[in-house]
Parts: sequence; C-alpha cells; structure tokens
Amino acid sequence: MSDEHVKDVEHRIRRLQQLARAYADVRPADGRALLDELAQLSASLSAAVDYCTVERSRRDKEARYRSIVESAIDYAILTLGLDGTVQSWNPGASRMFGYEEKEVLGRSLDLILTAQDQAIKRNVFERQMANQLGHATNERWHLCKDGRRVWGSGMMMPLRDAAGNLEGYLKIMRDDTDRRKAAESQRLLLDELNHRVKNSLAAVHSLAHQTYRHAGDLEQFMAQFESRLLALSRAHDLLTRSTWRGTTLSELLQATLEPYDGTPARFRIGGPNVVFAPNAALTLNMAFHELATNAAKYGALSVQAGLVEVQWLRSAAGHAATAGAPGKSDEDADRQQAGVATTTQETSERLAIVWTETGGPPVAPPLRRGFGSRLIERGIAQEIGGKATLEFAPGGLVCRIDVPLENRVEVK
Repeated sequence: MSDEHVKDVEHRIRRLQQLARAYADVRPADGRALLDELAQLSASLSAAVDYCTVERSRRDKEARYRSIVESAIDYAILTLGLDGTVQSWNPGASRMFGYEEKEVLGRSLDLILTAQDQAIKRNVFERQMANQLGHATNERWHLCKDGRRVWGSGMMMPLRDAAGNLEGYLKIMRDDTDRRKAAESQRLLLDELNHRVKNSLAAVHSLAHQTYRHAGDLEQFMAQFESRLLALSRAHDLLTRSTWRGTTLSELLQATLEPYDGTPARFRIGGPNVVFAPNAALTLNMAFHELATNAAKYGALSVQAGLVEVQWLRSAAGHAATAGAPGKSDEDADRQQAGVATTTQETSERLAIVWTETGGPPVAPPLRRGFGSRLIERGIAQEIGGKATLEFAPGGLVCRIDVPLENRVEVK
C-alpha cells in the first residue's frame, strides 16, 4: 500500500466520523449505533494502516539490503541453511566462482571446495566454529566452475532471529588470488635467496680453506683467493641479469675468459645453444676459471701465439656408439673431429665439452695434483653428476667434460 493509499483511507475514516456525528445530532439513537460501528471500523482500518506501514518499511529495508548485496560485486555474499546448502547467492559470488544463482540454490557448499577440504568436511567444521566463536575465518583455495582455483578471503557468521535462534549462516569473502600469489612468490624468492646466500657462503668458505691449504705463502693465498672470488662474482653478475633463471654456455665462457683478453685471436668457442641452471653454471664457471688461470700461467695464454678452443656437442639419450668403432653415426664423426670422445650408452641426453690449448709452451704432467685440478674434477662430479678428465699432451692441455643434461643441470 502506497503513502497515497494510506492517506486516502485515513481521510475517508475522518469524513465518515464527521458524517456520523452530524447524523447523531438529527437522530440520536440511530446515530449512536452508527458511531459505534464506525469506531470499530476505524480501529480495524487504523490497525490495517499500521500493519501496511510496518510491512512497507520491512520491504523497503529488504530492497535496500538486496540492492547493497547485489551491488557489492567485488564480494561473494551468500547465505546457507542449517544443513549447509546455499540459500542465496549474490552477483559477486557469480562473478567470483562462475556459477549463476539458479545453479547453486539448494546445493551443498562443497561445490566450490577443493577435494582436500571436502575430505576433511571443511563445510561442517566451519559452521561449527561459527556457532562456537561467533565467526569462522575463511582463508583458503576454492574451485570455480571452469576448474580454476581462487583464493577466498573472508569469514562465516551465524544468522539468528530476534529470539536468538539459529536460522542459518552468512558467508562473505573476496577474491584475493593476486595477493596470495604475490605473497607465495615473495616467500619463494626469500627461500631461494636464503638458499643461494648459504651456498655462496659455503663456496667462499671452501675456496678460502682449499686455497690456504695449497698456497705457499700469504701473498700467493691472497692473489689466488681474490682471483677465484672475482670469478665467482662474475658468474653471479651474469645470473643476476637473467634473474637467476640460468645462462647459456657461450655467455658463461665469454664472462669467464674476458679478463684474459677474450678476443677471437686468443679464444675460439662454439657449439649448440645450451642454457645451464644456476648451480651448474657456477660449477662450470669455476672449472673454466681454473683452466684459464692455468693457461695464463703455464699454458697457451702465457705466450702471444697461444690459442684456447672450446667446443661442445650434444648426444641423444641412449646413444651407444664409441668413437672410432665401425658403424658410427655422423654425429660420432663430428664429435671425434672436435676431439670429444663418445662413451658408453647413457639413459639421458648429455653434453660433451672439450677445452683444447695449442701454441703454448710444451706441457708435462704435474708432479702433484693441485687444488685447481681437484676443483675441476670433483666439482663437476659432485655438483652436476658429470665427469672431467685432464690430458697433459705435449702440444697443450686438453680437458674433456661430460655433463648429463638433466633438469637440475639444463634449463629446458
């Protein structure tokens, strides 16, 4: 009933009362009975008007509430019955989960819960917590109609009537997926940073300890230790530019050899594109640094005419041919020509790297194995599961490195 209708009824009641009084003045007996009847009618109509006014106010409040709920499209607002089935579902919930209201009414809230939460009856547990504490926090992954996962952030609260009796539950949450993913990414970055810092400190400690053990005096220790630290620093710079996703073998060699006049006249490098994971890149960097340092002191880089050549080739998984054996493939021939020895059959793809020095002073095997040789051989074996061999040929040092291209070594 509109305001105009209420005013019209009230006006008619007052008009009838005026007419009844006027009639009572002319015919008192009949007029008094009419007045009594009109009084009863007036009371009934007044009660009806009051009811209509209260009902109109209630409907207005419900309309405002529904308008607010339906306008809050950034929030999923839904109500549940005592059994946990959906009783109402606002447009924000449709936007968040992809279900229209008619698709979910009367269905269990398990519809949007993950299999893990369904297994532990999260829907039941959340209602119990809301009953006991007055609210239950909701911070977890939910499932959408299209299979996507969204991070719902909000809470569930009990709905009670004026007498305090439990009628159902109100659940409000928002899509906080972006913030959640950002927080997880930040945590992973911090964990990775912590891991890398610990590894770096361990590497520095090992370098310092081993360099000290094999140094003849403090001056030699300082020179060797500083050189190795700078090599490690260059590798870190290279990986930082790629946000620690990895680096190619070509980039790694160029960065390592740059301090030793890394011009085409002194170095020749070539091979297929291979991207090494950070730990593998650091291991190879230290190996190449030791080789370059040795070449600068005693080998090809100690004279102007010396040359260092680094070549590498991939071999397919299960490759079983041996260099020089009958029936070898074209790839075997290429590997043999490059000086890369093929080995026994392997179950994973591998990379063969050959460091060859020419044009330097005559080479003879050392009387004792130094730290540099052990760093190359043990580092390749322990850190990346490969194998390194040093051949002290008269014409120049040859280092052969065989590396398995596993996920922890190569960035696919």
